[in-house]
Amino acid sequence: QQSSETSAAMLVHAVADAIRAQLRHLKTARCSIRMVDSLGTALKYYALRKRGLSNAAIECGPCRVGVKSSGIHLELEDPCGKAMTLARPAAERLGATLNRLVASFRKRDGSAGEWTASLFDPAGAVVAADSMSSEAWLAGGALTLAQSGGGSRVDGRVYRYQILRDVPRILGIGLPGMALVGCPMIGSATAEFADDMAWGWYAGDRHVASSRVYTPRDADLGETLSVQCIPLRGGCRGQPGCAACAHPVFRVDPSAWRPLRARASLLGPHAAPPHLRVVTYNILWGLSERSVAKRSSVCDGVPPSPPGAGRAGAACQIRTARDLPVSLEARDYRQHLIVHELHGYNAHIVCLQEVAGPVFDPFLQPLLHERGLDGRRSDASGELAVLWRHACFREEAFVTWRMGDLLGEACNADILDAMQAAPLLKRFILDQPHIAQCVALRCLESGRQLVVVNVHLIMHGLAANVRAVQLCVVLRQVSSWIGCNLGPNQPGIIVCGDFNTRGPDELGESVFALLQHGSVEADHYNFVSGRCLGSLPHRCADAERCKASIGAMGRCPLPSARVRTRLCWDHECPTCQGEKETRCPLCSTCVQRGTTPPRVDVPGLFACRLSQPLGCFSSAYKSLTGSHAIFEAPFKPSSGEDWPRPWVEMKDHIFLSSAFKATAALPPPPLEELRGQLPGLSWPSDHLALVADLEWA
Repeated sequence: QQSSETSAAMLVHAVADAIRAQLRHLKTARCSIRMVDSLGTALKYYALRKRGLSNAAIECGPCRVGVKSSGIHLELEDPCGKAMTLARPAAERLGATLNRLVASFRKRDGSAGEWTASLFDPAGAVVAADSMSSEAWLAGGALTLAQSGGGSRVDGRVYRYQILRDVPRILGIGLPGMALVGCPMIGSATAEFADDMAWGWYAGDRHVASSRVYTPRDADLGETLSVQCIPLRGGCRGQPGCAACAHPVFRVDPSAWRPLRARASLLGPHAAPPHLRVVTYNILWGLSERSVAKRSSVCDGVPPSPPGAGRAGAACQIRTARDLPVSLEARDYRQHLIVHELHGYNAHIVCLQEVAGPVFDPFLQPLLHERGLDGRRSDASGELAVLWRHACFREEAFVTWRMGDLLGEACNADILDAMQAAPLLKRFILDQPHIAQCVALRCLESGRQLVVVNVHLIMHGLAANVRAVQLCVVLRQVSSWIGCNLGPNQPGIIVCGDFNTRGPDELGESVFALLQHGSVEADHYNFVSGRCLGSLPHRCADAERCKASIGAMGRCPLPSARVRTRLCWDHECPTCQGEKETRCPLCSTCVQRGTTPPRVDVPGLFACRLSQPLGCFSSAYKSLTGSHAIFEAPFKPSSGEDWPRPWVEMKDHIFLSSAFKATAALPPPPLEELRGQLPGLSWPSDHLALVADLEWA
């Protein structure tokens, strides 16, 4: 009321605050808010100058100061309205911090004038320049900045910033790129100096919810879903952060998920402990759309085919995979389907493989926690996760091991000594990144202890010997870990995961002997078939090459052992000189005749007896269905192409110690529903989930 210019400046700042509050949930809010703040600062300066108050201090926005052990962080707007941040060491003296701040202002102003900066405590006293910077910035204090001389735009003015100490601040906020009607969405945010967060959801311009989790409805179809997060600490509120989905809200036709629901309905009623339901599931790496496009371009030499954005029309309906606005290989659609599938199984224990951090940490884990599951993601690569129903179990211990590192343990000296004969294979095994995850749980009702071992073994077709070594060192370490952490009582043990086993039967994979019988003999043919792993590939002229084919790899690169058969040593049957598979000691004809394989003597061969101290395990699926394989199909499931021999799917397994007995196993869906659909609109992975009901024996 003292002058119209001052009143106008005050009014502009009030309007700026109102506009700031309304624009926070928009993606373009940042530049709009800065523009309004700059206008307010400029008008207030203009009003004071018109009144001739050259020495008056202009009240600017706050100076937000965050102090941590790693350093201090300052955030403010300079006199020209431009945002500025400054990070300095916590142990620095205040004078040095203010000098650095002055230097930054001088550089931004571009004039020859001199800046001076002073810091005042809440009582108005000047803080000494030799004070520790981490202790000098107090809430309620003030920072002043002044310049004189040089003809600056802000010449002679004094700018005052109120100190706000450790104000809650959003560091990052995220949201899944795609929203589906009926599928819960959850916002994720990281903040500092905050003990709580306030959430707000918007469908277009409509405010639709005020919780962290929101499930889109039919009314949201076609709208862009966004979320706003405000960090809180006590009565202090920080600046909100905003994120929006990259695509509008879609609806999936009910028929698309009917096969998944039909399979889950085959499970019997959910039983309470001491009965258990266990799931193991390789959910397929959750890559971003950009990573999928980049990988496809590198692998194929051409850009990937575009997703079906816009093909669904204005209704945003998804009836086929071509209606998806994203690639099927990307995580945006599949992560919703994974949550829906896992919820349908209603399991007590869930083991996951190929878990990506951007899928598990901000999405899967918090949503599954809402539905009663706590969990742990492995250390190191983080691709494994174990979840358990927190109303039934309590975690007692947890550990992650890198399998190659376990070879250095004293209990594995026999394996390491045998590897001295094959140094290239030894280096190959030591360099593998595969990990194992182990969680000890206690049943809240019965008090019984349970150990869950989750693994993902090497995938190479000829690496059955490496798979056996990897699992052997893990089981030996589990035995030692149980003795150190759980006492003398032997708990029930479940070993599950993606073993990557393959072939028409279990004889070609020594891990089955290791689990079911407790040991693998040194004369197992896996040691022969995998002897060349880590060696450089052989090179020879086409006329000398073996004529056998190695699946998608094409023709075998090894030289022929005989001119007559044109087969290499690995592909030639030692008894009839016919063609055989590399991983088998004899051809199928000789096996049917009952021929005994001759003894193989190969120089430089790694072979030793592998044993584990946990006793004999039984397969939940084999004990109920008679086979380790979940299905056999005449086609390759991922592509749908016809296969020359039955496709035997037996990569994933649930093995049980003698403390458990399997009572039910979830069968696969009708095979034709899987042709070319792994992954697909109905199935989120290139694997099927294995689900088994157990009871304590």
